[in-house]
Amino acid sequence: MDGFDEVIARVEGEVAGAQELAERAQGFLDSLADVRGVGVDRDERVRVEVDASGNVVSLEIEEDPELGGAVVEALEAARAAAGRSLAGAAGRAYGEDSEVASQLAQEYGTDDDDDDVSGYGARGGFRGWR
Repeated sequence: MDGFDEVIARVEGEVAGAQELAERAQGFLDSLADVRGVGVDRDERVRVEVDASGNVVSLEIEEDPELGGAVVEALEAARAAAGRSLAGAAGRAYGEDSEVASQLAQEYGTDDDDDDVSGYGARGGFRGWR
């Protein structure tokens, strides 16, 4: 085998290794949807379930089952408001037409999208609250 053939063989080996690594990475990413963590307080009155990112997906409060759902709803609203603020900050820093600002605005909306009647302000939080 001459030097040229050795280089080709080495590159082919590197490509095969990269493809295997990509397949493993995709398998890992696919498995993240099933990852859950559950925590219970010491008195077993509150149970919280989070996803792989640590986002609350379920909250159960023994004394008030409806309150758990309300807390999760409030967390989702807060996360959405933070996303809109992040999109606005990216637009101000990089320009509204920048790729990062556009992607964030597409995902979360923008500060200006909060003119609805739900009561949530452009910077997050409920109008009338601090």
